[in-house]
Amino acid sequence: MLLGMNSVRLLFPFPWRFLPAMLGMAFLSACGNESPEENTEQAAESVGLPVAAVEVVPRDLSRTLSTSASVESRQTTRLAARLAGTVDEVFVTEGDLVEKGAVLIRLDTREIETELQAAEARKNRASQEYERAEELLASNLVSEAEYALRRTDLQIAEAEVAI
Repeated sequence: MLLGMNSVRLLFPFPWRFLPAMLGMAFLSACGNESPEENTEQAAESVGLPVAAVEVVPRDLSRTLSTSASVESRQTTRLAARLAGTVDEVFVTEGDLVEKGAVLIRLDTREIETELQAAEARKNRASQEYERAEELLASNLVSEAEYALRRTDLQIAEAEVAI
């Protein structure tokens, strides 16, 4: 069964005549002599709220991080010596920046110099034998084959010195 509006008023009567009085009391109770900050300070003093304090001091915040990784250079350069030998002096250390054409090491050249001197001595001997064979060929005391052999020996000795 449906109830009309009048029956709802009878079931839940609202005292409309007291509404202005209740609003006035709420308004007056909100007004006071003290500011909101003073109310908060008084409340905090009366309750005694615990506060944690920390002194700020400078300190080192760096941390060490250890990792493993593979490192590759931006550019790879192959190094090779034209001659085999023992390293006599090193002019750079690992990680140094070097320019193109810079001398990185010096090899011990004593062995190479000795080989060069021996090649020059063989060339001188081959040159003397060739000249002698040339003189003997002019006198028909040596064969053409012997003369060609001495000329070839001289060419080989000159090539060894050039290397």
